[in-house]
Amino acid sequence: SRLHLPEAPYALDGKIVAASVETPAKDGSGGVQVAADTDAISFPKAGLRYARSFVVSGNGPFQVLNYVVFPDPALDYPIFMADLVSTPGQYLFAIDHQPMSAAHRSSDASSLHRERLEALEALCRRHQDRMLPGGELPAAAQKYFTPHGIWARQPLDDPRGDVLFEALQDYFDLYLKHLPRETDAAGASGLQERLASQEEYCDYRRRNDPGARVLNKIFGEAWTEQLLSEALFPSPAR
Repeated sequence: SRLHLPEAPYALDGKIVAASVETPAKDGSGGVQVAADTDAISFPKAGLRYARSFVVSGNGPFQVLNYVVFPDPALDYPIFMADLVSTPGQYLFAIDHQPMSAAHRSSDASSLHRERLEALEALCRRHQDRMLPGGELPAAAQKYFTPHGIWARQPLDDPRGDVLFEALQDYFDLYLKHLPRETDAAGASGLQERLASQEEYCDYRRRNDPGARVLNKIFGEAWTEQLLSEALFPSPAR
């Protein structure tokens, strides 16, 4: 599934990490082919600092689709995140407008976020009713989820599998609809706070990525570390 992004993207300089390997099948019947690809683009005129997708595909049981969009730190706005991981027997799915401040999670906040959060709540009710709950979020991850984020699972053979991609597109369309068109009035002090929040988030994701253990096993620790630090969650100060 491709998200509908704004027109006129700007290609990013530098190498984007990708790899393809073949690993022996456990039963000795042949190889398990796994490919990992990352695409990253920037929309500076549209207020998006860094937007990227990451896909792990192949004929094995472990597959990943991950999107993350970082807003320009000059904008008072959350991070968009969507994770879809297939494991034997089920999909695990997480999606949210991940808050970088208390104002990004509370509908009591200023009107800048209230309308978006009310619409996000409605989307959550509509989509989550069609999914199985994913269980309790890890304590360290809870600060990066709003009350209207989705953390769910879905059997691989569920005929309603497309509901995951419908939710992904709806959450992303809402994210773009409310993306501010002007920088925050807080000025330089607000900018530094938001830069620090994005740096903290990237550091958390680099250290706690749930797929890192499997990626280490398939592609090696050096490649996985490069992937996390240079392509998936690069420092906003770069």
